[in-house]
Amino acid sequence: MATPPVPQELNRFPPALREQVLWVASRGQERQGLIYFPPSIGWHIAAFQRPHHLARAFATLGFAVVFDVSNAADPVYGFLEVEPDIFLFKGPAELLCHLPVTLVWAFTYNLHWRIRVSPQAPLVYDVIDAPEVFPYPQELLQRNHRWALAFADYITCVSRGLLPELQTHRPDAIYLPNACEAFRFDPCGVVHPQQEHWRKLLEGKKPLALYVGSLARWFDFPLVEEVVAKAKEWHVALAGPVLDQTWPWERLWQHPRVTYLGMVRYASLPFLLPLADVGLIPFAGEQVLRGLSPLKMYEFLAAGKPVVATPFPEGQGVPGVFTANDSDGFINAFKRAKSLPKEEFQSLKRFAEKNSWLSRGRNAVKLFGRIGG
Repeated sequence: MATPPVPQELNRFPPALREQVLWVASRGQERQGLIYFPPSIGWHIAAFQRPHHLARAFATLGFAVVFDVSNAADPVYGFLEVEPDIFLFKGPAELLCHLPVTLVWAFTYNLHWRIRVSPQAPLVYDVIDAPEVFPYPQELLQRNHRWALAFADYITCVSRGLLPELQTHRPDAIYLPNACEAFRFDPCGVVHPQQEHWRKLLEGKKPLALYVGSLARWFDFPLVEEVVAKAKEWHVALAGPVLDQTWPWERLWQHPRVTYLGMVRYASLPFLLPLADVGLIPFAGEQVLRGLSPLKMYEFLAAGKPVVATPFPEGQGVPGVFTANDSDGFINAFKRAKSLPKEEFQSLKRFAEKNSWLSRGRNAVKLFGRIGG
């Protein structure tokens, strides 16, 4: 293939950056297209989130993906192919204007980046929560939200709880919930050194309810404290970063039947989840629960573990998900989940396998008409 001419505007950049732009542009032309994710979260964070999983799914489906980490700590300048056809980017935004972007996949807090990068490319507005939930200036979020409802080419929505309101403005909005990489949660008998550490740490602490995720204002701290006080035969383990000081977390960790495991990387989850009897999703707040589509629900089910949670729309009708509103209800749900017949555990795994990120990617690709069937 002939080397494309270097656009005049690129001449002011170092040769290495010019070559990278042409390299990524050619990859986008060779593939089904090039999808751009504006800055959201870093690639090398401990907990993989929806943007990471969608990027991987699109790359698997034959697209080149540029994942912008300009607002993150990833050690990148220019473009770095971190996985096949997935390029991290950090640097002058003008470089992105020379890419053949065929789709911009944006969220409430980064929609405005599309204007800087590729104002003519089709835009997907992916609604992953109500604007009020994000820790950004509300004026920006509300303005972006209103603009996208009026002008975005496509609207996707993570939760049944958010979808009806969106469809009053955009009847074409579609439901695209979270999912999991179910294949990662079958470690095939492999023993990981970290698993042995956790096993020793949790030895004798059974039955075990496990929470994995951020510890922040949406975590129902009072509910979990009540559950721990009443469910004297149960032990609770918490894994994840503390994002704020809404609650006196140390008070919970000091309880003799609570173990704090600290941060757990996504790659290590398949070795931690098997140690639990049930997964725990104790969230609070009407807005939070309405938009909640927890990745951990799918990941616990992929590991064959039932889930006990506060009621939320996405959990309705899901096999192996038991919901309750108060501590007594949670304790009863623990018992029901633990007594689930072992033969039903396979149905939990099958549900997770059907709800894969690859299937979500295929549905999204059909939405913007790049492939059919």
